[in-house]
Amino acid sequence: MRTILIIFLLLSTACQEGTQTISVSRQEERVDRASVGLAAETLRLQSLRDSLEIKVQQNIVLGMTTEKARSVEQALIQLQVTVVKASDENLRQQREMLALMKIGPR
Repeated sequence: MRTILIIFLLLSTACQEGTQTISVSRQEERVDRASVGLAAETLRLQSLRDSLEIKVQQNIVLGMTTEKARSVEQALIQLQVTVVKASDENLRQQREMLALMKIGPR
């Protein structure tokens, strides 16, 4: 669900009309939000990695086999890696847009 939301946000940002003008200060806010978002998603990834063994054990207690429990948690980690990559790309694009705005029209 989180991945779908991130993808939606990235697409909505990328698909804005080119004629719409955005102030530099508003774009700086977008850069800040993208930076905070990347930090939060990176922290979540680290948390998932740190709690891997605990989560695997919890899944085993719930009746999963060891292999299934581990594969479920690894899949969640891989999903979060994708979210972090998308957040990083969003930040890069927001910074690039800000730099272009500061240069001005040519």
